[in-house]
Amino acid sequence: MGTWNTKPFGNDKASDWLWKLEEAKDDSVLKAAFEADADADETVAAAAVIEAARREPIGKLPPKAKAWVSEGGFVPSDELVKQAIVVVEKIKTKSELRELWEESNSFKSWLKQMDSLLTGLREAQSLPPLTRIPKSPTPRRLDKIIEKIKPDEESPLRNKLREKLEELTDLEASITGKVVSKTPLTLLAQQGLLPEAKRLVERGAKINPIHQGLTSQTPLKMACVHGRAEMVDWLLEQGAEMQPANVYLAIQSGSIATIQVLVKHGLQLDQFDQKWTHYETLLHKAVAANHPHVIEFLFKSGMSLEVQDSLEGTALKKAANQTNESINNDTKKVIEMLLSLGANPNAKSKHGFTALDLVSKSRPDISELIKKHGGRLGEEIPD
Repeated sequence: MGTWNTKPFGNDKASDWLWKLEEAKDDSVLKAAFEADADADETVAAAAVIEAARREPIGKLPPKAKAWVSEGGFVPSDELVKQAIVVVEKIKTKSELRELWEESNSFKSWLKQMDSLLTGLREAQSLPPLTRIPKSPTPRRLDKIIEKIKPDEESPLRNKLREKLEELTDLEASITGKVVSKTPLTLLAQQGLLPEAKRLVERGAKINPIHQGLTSQTPLKMACVHGRAEMVDWLLEQGAEMQPANVYLAIQSGSIATIQVLVKHGLQLDQFDQKWTHYETLLHKAVAANHPHVIEFLFKSGMSLEVQDSLEGTALKKAANQTNESINNDTKKVIEMLLSLGANPNAKSKHGFTALDLVSKSRPDISELIKKHGGRLGEEIPD
């Protein structure tokens, strides 16, 4: 059962459920635990949260649960308390969870916990309604502190960050764990906190990490991902290694200022992505990222709209093909931009298809847009 005691949060499943609660924006995670077939440790844990949240001050809960109640100003409704009582009574009297506990040496202790929870819920139900004002959380982890600070702000939290950074002894240790490795400098670069980044480098933090595996995130890479132009500029001046991937990430960020910084440091706008057999230009990358304004910038910077990828596809054909992917909600704006700048709607790919051939049949609005600019099907155009 993965259990270490009979309390509502004394087992692995309830502990894991706390992560769902921590990410929840409303009480839907509690209601989901009370579905018709609810009969689990998570259900008991949800009922315990409701019982504690009905009180002021908040009743006894694990720190994560108490923080969720406090930060969201959560107060369970009468209906939710009533539902919790019904579900816990069912679990106590006849359920698979009860049967599991009956087979253990802790059954009596578990029954006592269920009785205590029911007593608390009934008492909470009789309490007068209360109002709980949401409280802004004060993060403790370094990465959480960094992500709450804006580059141009000064605040007590930023002062706290500077103090914590000064306390660091290993400047290359990952703050975010082993799955995605980010050093303190990488996190500062991601958020665009330039003064703090400069201070870490003064103390010896490395601009180019020695170990750069598939899961490592370099300062320059993350600054490009988040469009931190000033940070990118400074990192490159300090000797950061500019890789092709950094350029494509800057394109995806949609930050023209960041792209301009990369051009200043030697980026060639007509370069290809040669990592894969299917080469793409920066213009194709801008289409993939659904950034009409970046497409306009690249065009005005001298890039031809008719430049082709390795399959002889233009940016317009790539945009048209993306109408088949529901995730690309701005495809129409991209196509409008390309056509307004003069992209040829009848350019054929190596397979003889035009943009009109590639538009999803579910998007007649885009088909009409291409036709208005003279677009035709490939079979209608002589080779």
